[in-house]
Amino acid sequence: MNAMVVPWRKGSHVWRKMLECRDHIEHQIGCHVRMGSSLFWFENWTGLGALYFITPLDFYCDESIQNIVDVVQAEGWDEVKLREILLNDLATHIMDNIKPPRVHNELDKPYWMLETNGMFSVKSVWDYLRKNEPYNAYQKIWIKGLPFKFLFFMWKV
Repeated sequence: MNAMVVPWRKGSHVWRKMLECRDHIEHQIGCHVRMGSSLFWFENWTGLGALYFITPLDFYCDESIQNIVDVVQAEGWDEVKLREILLNDLATHIMDNIKPPRVHNELDKPYWMLETNGMFSVKSVWDYLRKNEPYNAYQKIWIKGLPFKFLFFMWKV
């Protein structure tokens, strides 16, 4: 199961709060396509967010398509397949803006979109949450009544 879609119904209070924060920042992890090893539906390789989350709720996700390489032909994108499994505007965005995988020996590379160097930093997450969810971010980290060791752990996360 992909870590981005782990349900949060079960688990500790701290785990649930961490997953709530994840919902706000997961789309800030981009992916440089190399050999097409990234998950087609669950990783942000289009720059728009994970396809699973940006398609309508009633949209059918073809589970036979696992990785990006599954929609590539020898000469480039499989336009027929992309238009068959995606909304037309998404298929067009992919074909017009994203180079198809061409490297055969290098896994796709994730990067942190909030930093110019692509490296993750806690500061960038904090700044992002504070600007986009000022009060809500504080509530997700500091929960009244939790033991200090949990609060400190959440702050560090």
